[in-house]
Amino acid sequence: MEAPIPQVLQLSRHCAKTHAFLDKEMDLFIQSGVSIKFVKDQEPSKVLGVGFSVTWKQNPSYEIVGANVRDWHNAAAELAAEWPHHDEKHLIWRDLQYQHIYDLSQRVLTQSRKPHLVYLAMLVLSPEIRGQDSLSDKFLGQIPQEDTHSIMVQSNFRGFDKTVFKSFPKTKLVDQVKYSEEELIVNSDCRAFKIIDHLDGIRFFAQL
Repeated sequence: MEAPIPQVLQLSRHCAKTHAFLDKEMDLFIQSGVSIKFVKDQEPSKVLGVGFSVTWKQNPSYEIVGANVRDWHNAAAELAAEWPHHDEKHLIWRDLQYQHIYDLSQRVLTQSRKPHLVYLAMLVLSPEIRGQDSLSDKFLGQIPQEDTHSIMVQSNFRGFDKTVFKSFPKTKLVDQVKYSEEELIVNSDCRAFKIIDHLDGIRFFAQL
C-alpha cells in the first residue's frame, strides 16, 4: 500500500511540477547525511528500503509560530483552496506541511535546549518486505541516542507507534491530528483525507 499522505495527495501522478517538487524534497533527505539505505545481504545492489531523515540546528533567528498540526494543516487547506492553479493545490499543502514540521522541530529544540534535532520522516519499503517490524526497528535503531541532539519521529499508522516507543522509551507525544480532522480538498468536493480516515491520524513523538 502507498504511504497515506502521498496517496491522499496523489504524488505518484505524471506531472512535471510534482516531479520537480519531489526531487527537491528527496534532495533534502539524501543530502542530510542521516538517511539510511537498506540492501539485501547477499545482493547489495537490491534496495529493500530507505529511511528518510534530516537534521536541523536550533535556529535562534527563527520566530516560532507554535500552531498545532491540525490548525496548520487546515490553514494550508484553505490556502490551497484559494490557489488559482489547480495542478499546484497539492503542492501548496505539501510545502506548508513541511513548514509545520520545521516549526515543531524548533519548538522541541527550545524545550530540550540541545543544539540539533534528528527528524525521522518516513520509511519506504519494497513491497516484498512491507509489514515486517524488523526493518522498522533497524531504521529507528540506527539513530544514536545522545545528549547532543533531540529526536523527532512522525507516525502515520497507529501500529507504528509501538515501534517508536520500543526504540525510544523516553519519547513523548508532542502533536497529533486525526485524518478525519483534515479538511483538504484537492480534486473534488470531498475531503481528500477521507480515504484514509480509518488509519486514525498523524502523530509526532519527540525524545528531548
